[in-house]
Amino acid sequence: MMSVSKATSTSLSSGESVNVWYGLLMGVCGCVGLLLLGFISYYCYKIRQDKQRRSTMPSSRYESSHLLTRTNLDWPTAMAPTASANIYLSPIPEEFHDADDVYDEGTRDKDYVKQFCDQSEEFMWLDKPALYMGKNRSKRMYLLGRASMPQVTAARFNLSVTTEKRYTQLLCTIFPPAAHTMDLVLLRAFFKHLHTHCPHVLPVLEIDQMPESRKMLCITPYVPQGSLKDYIFHRCKTAMVQIPYHHKYKRHGTGKPLGHSTISRYGRDILLGMLELEHAGLPYYQLHSGNVLLHADQATLSGYEAIFFQPTSPTATAVAPQTSPIRLFGQLLFEMVFGSEWTPNRMRLDGSISYGTLKPPVDQVHEVLDAIFAPNADATLTIESILAMPLFRKSPPRPVRSFSRRDQLLMDKSKDSLMKQRLSPEMQALVKAVVQANHEPADAIVIQVA
Repeated sequence: MMSVSKATSTSLSSGESVNVWYGLLMGVCGCVGLLLLGFISYYCYKIRQDKQRRSTMPSSRYESSHLLTRTNLDWPTAMAPTASANIYLSPIPEEFHDADDVYDEGTRDKDYVKQFCDQSEEFMWLDKPALYMGKNRSKRMYLLGRASMPQVTAARFNLSVTTEKRYTQLLCTIFPPAAHTMDLVLLRAFFKHLHTHCPHVLPVLEIDQMPESRKMLCITPYVPQGSLKDYIFHRCKTAMVQIPYHHKYKRHGTGKPLGHSTISRYGRDILLGMLELEHAGLPYYQLHSGNVLLHADQATLSGYEAIFFQPTSPTATAVAPQTSPIRLFGQLLFEMVFGSEWTPNRMRLDGSISYGTLKPPVDQVHEVLDAIFAPNADATLTIESILAMPLFRKSPPRPVRSFSRRDQLLMDKSKDSLMKQRLSPEMQALVKAVVQANHEPADAIVIQVA
């Protein structure tokens, strides 16, 4: 009798354990099913939301986000005939032509750059579009390679000159068709002059003109560190990962203000670059934070070559064409100090600056801003007078990182020695004609003659 009861209790306990494990397994399966159902519901919701977004906000005619993952520009010719002026992705032209015509035009430009690299012993085709350089859709941009300086490489790394060449990236820009035939020989000589005597200016290494379409090809160094705008709005991110332009600036708020020493250092570099261009006869009307490139710890000016190849500035709608370079520097200084872009409503009727909710700057910065935005500042204020202010007084010397072929780590030319160099009369006439045709009357242009 006892054995029967013991067997019965054993069977009951084993049945209870089976029921417990069965219940636990069913609970786990139920949780997994709920999670899977939630994931499927969320995925369907995202697909529906993405379809609604695409239907309400059409993408650009010749630009789409999936093109950013491609290494070439061989996109399909059949695209939706829509256009949007609010989306800026890669710098691919958006022209109101037939899709096949635009595709053929892009292919011809690409083939021409390839042919140019094949005929050159100095440049190498990398088959990569430049997707991180801005929102100017009137130009096409490509990345090229170039052999670095063997002498400097051998001196720094104790290598022989016969060592295999190292390559660096260059930016190849194709500008719109020129209005007239360019004197390429004289223009190359002028850019070589800037390359040699202007260490705070991004050099133009090579130019060429396409014979049929009259488009201009311009090659400059590619600066992966980015621009001053990158540093203000995406500090530390751009130095680590290259972010496409539409991800960086499609929606951006207030950036981070720069420190006092950084403002002083970068501001002085910008003023020195403006002074170098001014002595070469070029007022720097292209000044904004996107054209100030950061090379190592130095600010370098770029975009000045657009006055020869692209007279209409992309910022002409946002900034008045009559704005002087000194006033543009004041707007850039405002952006560096507050981390916020300058807007026209910052100016009061009496000429003073309206800071609004922003905290007014310190005395030295306040002095510079008041001097720049004074009513008669354009007639009385000069770049030399701004450099003499306490904020931009010369700091202890530091190594100058230049794009020149010579090793600037071993040689730092002073401003006086730079200003001793003069342009030839032919170069002066070329620069004067270009500036006169685009910005200033003839009697307002003064070029120093030897």
